[in-house]
Amino acid sequence: MSDSPVSQGASNIDSNVTSELAERFGMPALSPRAKSRPNLPTSFTAADLEHMNIPSPTFLMPGVIPQGCTVLAGKPKSGKTLFALGLAVAVARGEQACGALSVKKGAVLYVAAEGSVSDFKNRLPKILNGKPGPHNLHFKRDVGIGSDVVDMVAEWLSVNSDAGLVVIDTLVKVSDTKHHKGAYRSSYEDVYPWTALAEEYNVSILIITHLRKAPTDNLMDGISGGIGGPAAADTQIVVLRNGDKLQMYSEGRNLGLTESVFRFDKESLTWIFEGAPVHEESTDIRRQIVRVMRESKKESMTPKEVSDLMGGDKYDSIRQAMPKMDAD
Repeated sequence: MSDSPVSQGASNIDSNVTSELAERFGMPALSPRAKSRPNLPTSFTAADLEHMNIPSPTFLMPGVIPQGCTVLAGKPKSGKTLFALGLAVAVARGEQACGALSVKKGAVLYVAAEGSVSDFKNRLPKILNGKPGPHNLHFKRDVGIGSDVVDMVAEWLSVNSDAGLVVIDTLVKVSDTKHHKGAYRSSYEDVYPWTALAEEYNVSILIITHLRKAPTDNLMDGISGGIGGPAAADTQIVVLRNGDKLQMYSEGRNLGLTESVFRFDKESLTWIFEGAPVHEESTDIRRQIVRVMRESKKESMTPKEVSDLMGGDKYDSIRQAMPKMDAD
């Protein structure tokens, strides 16, 4: 596999604060970039905003993943890497992702901080289905942590004007674990530079991370590292696997809570998009939730409280249904 055309030496990019937003909130500074796009102002008035030509939000995967910085979380062995790898191939080739969703062709950088070269060598031929590996899909390993890896990706973006996607696999492997600023701020700082970079270069950045083992009332609160990281991202996604089915929950600044279903194809190691789920069971769960809450006569209840009153054996379904009921 060819290496990415990035500097192998120490970065000589100035590390001074260049973002008014970074300075205001005390976040890590972003270095000046050679070919930043779009050139957005850091200060403006409401009147200025009316006349700004800002592109409308677009999607990396139509209706599923908006463009920008996305945190994708799931339990170990839930198929996150295979999903990201299949998406990377689709973007690099300009083909449909997951067998059904059109994506725009562009260069891809896959930061493989987790997994071995042999893993990718064994998986790619099946995903490519006999087609040659695209030259515009770059893999990079041994990338360092913190600002080092952010600067490396920025350098790659500056020389790949057709970049469409960057995958970070996984967040914990590239994060600076020496933070001592509290869980929320530390996790926010892990993701914030990637969100700023995605906006600066008008590119999609997909960050893979894990779900915490401890149950949470809100599905998105289960993303590893706490709520700081997802808050810094444009979009947050949780995937739950049940056999050959993958349930994906997406929510973000440009996307309301959306649910999608994928089916795993073992021959091509690909997650096939099947659309929105059929909510026959979900509708029944909703009816039961409404009944329990009415009988309790409480103004609000947590999924755990509802689950306990329903016997305690439907907690996951209740936890998934209640946020969507609030959104509806």
